[in-house]
Amino acid sequence: MTVKHDPTAVYGLQGETTESYRSPEVFGDEAPSEKADMWAAGIILYRLRYGKHPFEGKNKTKAAMINNILNLNLDYKEESD
Repeated sequence: MTVKHDPTAVYGLQGETTESYRSPEVFGDEAPSEKADMWAAGIILYRLRYGKHPFEGKNKTKAAMINNILNLNLDYKEESD
């Protein structure tokens, strides 16, 4: 038996993803996709490199982080090695 993946199907994963790693699109009505996976991977890589979430900002509340993600308010400071 072969199971085929339907990339257009909505699987209801929006409620099962970690909010601080969700892409802005996933907060809306879009289903998670490969692009959302790359977004989450980028956040993980940023956290590994800089030791903090890129959308954390000064106010470290969950609501503020989600607002920063939705508005793409990136707390990026170029650091030299």
